[in-house]
Amino acid sequence: MGLSRKEWLILGASCATSAVVLHYTAKFVRQYIKDRKHPYVTVGQVSELYIYPLESCRGRQVNSMICEEYGGKHEELEERHFVMVDMRTKAMITALTHPRLVLVDCDVTDGVLTLTTPESTPIRVNIHKVVKENKIITYNLCENVKRSGLDCGTAAAEWCTRTLQIVAPVKLLYCVDGLAAQPSILGKCLNAWSQYQNQCVRLTPYISINQESLNNLNSHSESDGVPATTRHFRPSIVIDECEPYDEDKWMEIRIGNCEFDCFEPCARLLFTLETTIIMRHITL
Repeated sequence: MGLSRKEWLILGASCATSAVVLHYTAKFVRQYIKDRKHPYVTVGQVSELYIYPLESCRGRQVNSMICEEYGGKHEELEERHFVMVDMRTKAMITALTHPRLVLVDCDVTDGVLTLTTPESTPIRVNIHKVVKENKIITYNLCENVKRSGLDCGTAAAEWCTRTLQIVAPVKLLYCVDGLAAQPSILGKCLNAWSQYQNQCVRLTPYISINQESLNNLNSHSESDGVPATTRHFRPSIVIDECEPYDEDKWMEIRIGNCEFDCFEPCARLLFTLETTIIMRHITL
């Protein structure tokens, strides 16, 4: 005797439920075995946290952070949700080519983004108005990776162009969730790019630094006698009370109830933050 339509639906739902349960059971077992074979050990403690609302801007130090897939969040501050774009090439602007970006300080309060530098009058952008106007611009995050953002308006664009001191027209974009995107570099590697779409993130949402490694670097540096600080390397998370370069051996990090995969070492340009001169080499 054949099954009725209702019986087929019940059977299908049961199979789907069983598959979901099996998936999460297998995931739990794999995690349990991994934790038993490679247990976490205490290596240090978090000493500083930073969020960078605008790509390549000055970091905002915070006392707590909600760690989400796209990056850190503290109150209205969200990791790299704003980006400047060269409208001639549609390329994202970073401090690598425009070091004056590191002078830009950002804050978000009551739905208003405020950008300022030591030498300029602040510009304020009403984020709710930007979302309502919904003027979408597509830009190149990097080679063959496109993202979309919302135009933050003419006044913000003119302020950005003056601040960077360039001739090319510049747009400030708000990378709100839900816009079309291509996979990021990290997403392609992990085959899980949907986690990272719509954000101004080229590789990873978080960067950590070991304070003791930096202290050791400074003890051997012969650059100009001025020690480098964590701010020069623009980390999200500063970890202290570790052995120097102990981070080279880390595969995963657990901070509170958040777990991070250590993707790869990150090469950074060292900036003099007050003059925005790039120090490409340090003599050791």
